[in-house]
Amino acid sequence: MTELPTPASDSAATMASAAARAIARQQLATALTGNDQRWRRICQQAVADGAHATLALLAAGSTEAAALASTRNMPQHSGAAVLVRRTVEEERLWLQPELLDGETAPHPESASDSTDEAAAPIAADLAAGLATAALAKGITGAWPVEHACAEFLRHADGSGLHSVGSQLISARDLEGVEDPRLLDVVLHLIRRTDSPARGYAIVAALDLAGLIPRKLRTTYVSVLFALRDADGHRGEAGTLKLIQLQHGPSGLHPDPARMSFLQADSKVTESLTAAWLTSSLAATDACVLWSVERDRRGPANAIHGGSMAAAIAVALDDLAPRWQRFRQLRPRRLDHKCAITAGLSGETLTGVTGYKEKFEAAQERGLRVVVAESELESARPQAPPGLIPLGASTLREAVRRTRTKLNLRLYTVVTVTMLLVAIGGGAFTMVQRAQHQSEIVSLAASLATRSSELSNSDSRMSALMALAADRLHPTEASRTAMLNAVQNNQSVRATGVAESNGPVSSLAASGEVLLTAGRSNVVKAWRIPRMEPVGELHVDESVRGVVAGARDSFAIVDRSKMRIYQGALGRLPVEVKALELPDASALFKKRIFGPFFDDRTGAYAVIDEDFDGVYWAPGMARAASFALRGEAGDGAAKIVASSDFGALHQWLFNTGDDRNIQSLLLGTDQRQIFRLAVHKTPDGTPRFGLDAVVAAADVMAPITSLFYSDDDIQIGTEQGIQRWDVPAALTRAFPYGGISERVDAQLLTGAGVVALTPSGLKLMKLNGITVPLNNISAAAAAHGLVTSIARAGDLNGFLVGRNDGRVLILDPTYRWLGLEDRPRSNLVAFTPQNLLLTTSPADPQRTDSLRVSSVPAPEKNRTDTNLKVYNISGAGDGLPYINDAAGNDRIVVAAGQSRQTGGRLWVWDAQSWKVLVELDFRAETPTANIDMVTNIVLAPTLNVVAGLNPGRGDIGIWSTADWQRVATIPIVHHSGYEDLTAIRMTASTDGTTLLAQVTRANPRRSYQAVIDLRNRRVVRELAIEGDSWLSPDGTKFAVSPNGRDLVLYDIEGRRLSAAIDLKTQINDVSWRPDAGRLALSLSEARQVVFIDTARMLPDGPPWNTTTGTAPYQAAWSPDGTFLAINSGVVSNDKPVPASVQLLRPGSINWPEALCAIAGTDLTDQEWRSIAGAVASRPQLCP
Repeated sequence: MTELPTPASDSAATMASAAARAIARQQLATALTGNDQRWRRICQQAVADGAHATLALLAAGSTEAAALASTRNMPQHSGAAVLVRRTVEEERLWLQPELLDGETAPHPESASDSTDEAAAPIAADLAAGLATAALAKGITGAWPVEHACAEFLRHADGSGLHSVGSQLISARDLEGVEDPRLLDVVLHLIRRTDSPARGYAIVAALDLAGLIPRKLRTTYVSVLFALRDADGHRGEAGTLKLIQLQHGPSGLHPDPARMSFLQADSKVTESLTAAWLTSSLAATDACVLWSVERDRRGPANAIHGGSMAAAIAVALDDLAPRWQRFRQLRPRRLDHKCAITAGLSGETLTGVTGYKEKFEAAQERGLRVVVAESELESARPQAPPGLIPLGASTLREAVRRTRTKLNLRLYTVVTVTMLLVAIGGGAFTMVQRAQHQSEIVSLAASLATRSSELSNSDSRMSALMALAADRLHPTEASRTAMLNAVQNNQSVRATGVAESNGPVSSLAASGEVLLTAGRSNVVKAWRIPRMEPVGELHVDESVRGVVAGARDSFAIVDRSKMRIYQGALGRLPVEVKALELPDASALFKKRIFGPFFDDRTGAYAVIDEDFDGVYWAPGMARAASFALRGEAGDGAAKIVASSDFGALHQWLFNTGDDRNIQSLLLGTDQRQIFRLAVHKTPDGTPRFGLDAVVAAADVMAPITSLFYSDDDIQIGTEQGIQRWDVPAALTRAFPYGGISERVDAQLLTGAGVVALTPSGLKLMKLNGITVPLNNISAAAAAHGLVTSIARAGDLNGFLVGRNDGRVLILDPTYRWLGLEDRPRSNLVAFTPQNLLLTTSPADPQRTDSLRVSSVPAPEKNRTDTNLKVYNISGAGDGLPYINDAAGNDRIVVAAGQSRQTGGRLWVWDAQSWKVLVELDFRAETPTANIDMVTNIVLAPTLNVVAGLNPGRGDIGIWSTADWQRVATIPIVHHSGYEDLTAIRMTASTDGTTLLAQVTRANPRRSYQAVIDLRNRRVVRELAIEGDSWLSPDGTKFAVSPNGRDLVLYDIEGRRLSAAIDLKTQINDVSWRPDAGRLALSLSEARQVVFIDTARMLPDGPPWNTTTGTAPYQAAWSPDGTFLAINSGVVSNDKPVPASVQLLRPGSINWPEALCAIAGTDLTDQEWRSIAGAVASRPQLCP
């Protein structure tokens, strides 16, 4: 008799069978998504087999579908199932370049344990497989193209499979795509500009069809990850691989051959973008694929955080185009035994987290590690014994740190070459080489000199000559020339050649598209800001004008028609309407003005010098013409200037309700100013008229340009700008804005009004200060004559067209040498958290608040989360004067003078903005002029605040625990204040050492008091005269004995250096946090000079103010990256605060800045004309 199985044995067999099936599914899933990438091969074969095969992909009940679904929803019972689940966890670890503080990393097994399969979310791997299958079905025609692409992009967008860069593919690159269905897919994806994954999708489609372009170059770099799994935190090493293809969609894309199952967060995309923007490849149509392989574990299918940014940038630098023949002969190559883990902000490396785990993984694999220099001090204690992390502050330094492997090919070539030279007569070659080097040095010096000579006439050649001089033979002169070229063109963001054989006579931008026109019938379209060509528009006759409308629309006027165009998303605009111009032959034989666009009604208009014009608005079947010469006085006047469309106040002309009146201002050669009014009649047809606005007798000089707002007109004349108050009918200022020369054009920008003058472009800022923008001259004899200016579409700034065919994009708020200016302030300081501390003065002698803000500021349209305003009590005459401030993450302290009580300190809670206390530290005797707290110091380790009141001659010390004064240290003694001329206090960074300078009329009675704040006493008095500034570490100080020289002493009073003569008044000295560099503010010279403290010699060229202000005080950021400069102008012999300027000393990318100013590299002919045959032309710009 056969024994039947018991229920218990049935259950065990069922569980064992389920476990076996789970293991099989897991093994198949690994093959599909891991090293083998079997799913890619299956899909490629299905595409080759046709639509029927692709329809079967991941069909219901297929083993592949079950395997991909199993990677998330696994059984939760039986010992075998638990083992399977742990294996899956190992395969599905979420690789995290950084674990965010305070956050729990997501985990593939963190989904609900619900057994309701229908309600469970779809597994990530299954979703990826379905997306690839959908794209395959679209390629073979099994699904409609739109539906297939939408399914693929939906998954790719949500999974972080994003591309960065322009993601465009040229028609030439599509010539090899013979399958019309594949071509339809690619063209549809190109149009999907709303998807950040369209570039990846194009590459994936080509890969599935077996048409992936040929590889040009490949590079690798090691990367590190911090992981979190069921066993806790640990690290893992991996390899980042970049492949540049021969062609394909431009940009940086995940490699579909390895990364199609990737799950990435937004920080990965941000890191890819930051790295791509540092590469010269970003300015080309290069197609680069990236992938990450985990050591011996297949592709990294989940990546979180942004600490791969620096590694990607280093790899892109290795991949970037170079001289092809000598690419393999570079002195050093990337060392694959060196990993880099850091974020990226511009060219600066930033800190990440998870150092401990990453360092352990690096040591296990024998890797060197590079981290951000700013994090080195905190990262080193986390390293295991034997591993010493290296620091790099910039991308260039990181490249040098990682490119350390000797290139044996180069040394083999060098060795052979040296042997041949020696055999052939090395001595003669050495003599020739020395002579040639001498000629190179002479040429470099000549180029540097000529660059400075051209700095005010030809910005392009000035920039290129300076860069060439520094490339041939770097010297102080070449660096000065580069600095001058950049400073004179601070606002130039980009340059491009729009017309090769003539001037840019018209230009206009709407959205991301710029249209430029010369003297022909061709209008060129560009995508800004990179000046990428989009295409060309051809009209019947030569172009007379171009204007930008709203929402990517344009109007182009030739000799017979006004054509309306509509564009979208940076594409070539399409003609949507052509309007015949009445009596065109007569109208356009004269000088014309316009076309103009009215953004309120969508109307376009154009007018000639005799007041004859054409007008069209939406809804009109044809253009309407008008002739108004008879309304312009005696009829002999001709138009010489015009404004844009706008609306003056309704009550200016006593015409009642003017809301339906559009206005252009027209200036004549008889100094009259009229308003062209366009009235809408009840039947919708326009009615035109002229109204007199300013009489000829009221205009100060011949009119050259016009600009107006609601209630005033800026009349550009031969002698400057006349500001005319329309309601009051009088001149408010002439010359206005300090401009007393001819003003050929005016344009409103977000930063103020730009004026075009013979000496260059000027910006009349909103705060009333006029500053030069650059040296692009408008003089007829100058090279690069400005022919047109226009707004820059969606970009900040404006556009400049030039006589040499170039277009410049200028942003008045941009600074190549620093950051955008901050509002005026009485002082500048940084907190230890790298936040900028400034005042918001109600006027130069009253301060109503302190401000703390981020440096650099957040990107446009993003809120500065660190911005805080600390209000100071007082109203009217009660507002105090603030002379110094300091802060940290706990408190913010201001010091100055209360109008009623004298010396005072204000203390706020840094986080809540609440006033904690006001500390009275007034002088005991009436000394009103100096009864204020001039300097304060925070000593957080001692829990005290110290402040100096020169009127008392004392330093007060308060406890930050209860805000009681715990000590008073007398500084001034002997005979009191009779001959006292100055008192100043500076401190070490930690605040434990103070240096108080006491200067008297009799030098022998002057001294420096060294204070130990720990013991709250003066420890020594040094008989050293002059203004003094203590070093950050408190071991030495700089002294200016006579206000012009500078000397270093140690804290014991021993002289450390010879005096360096600055030959002008030294207003302030700021030590860089590492004490290696000094920044000297020289107000009379309007310069900031940098001094190398090791040699006590100038360190690089000085920074020259170009804004008409003088520097009075400077402060370094704690990381030494930025220098904040408090500048001002002199009024009634007193400095009045101006905007705070932020420099980046030593971190500017000179080639990038100078090539942006130049636009294009020197041609061979240009190089021969300036250098002859002394040297081969260096490659200066990409």
